[in-house]
Amino acid sequence: MGIPVGENTVVLFAGEDEKKGAVRLVVDGIKYQVNREGNQTTSPDPKGAPKLVINYIGDRENPDIAKIEPGKF
Repeated sequence: MGIPVGENTVVLFAGEDEKKGAVRLVVDGIKYQVNREGNQTTSPDPKGAPKLVINYIGDRENPDIAKIEPGKF
């Protein structure tokens, strides 16, 4: 089971610890079925290969994400 967050993206697990850490496990590029209000729907065919993404966050309040200024990339 997971939570659909996009046409072909599902969050499989997300959790936070008692300090500042967090983890999220996401699968992208998949076709899935979901029941909403008794109706089963199927996501569209994915456009690329499936990917498994694991995000580790050491400090949720101050994530260590590199920010690139516009025009520098």
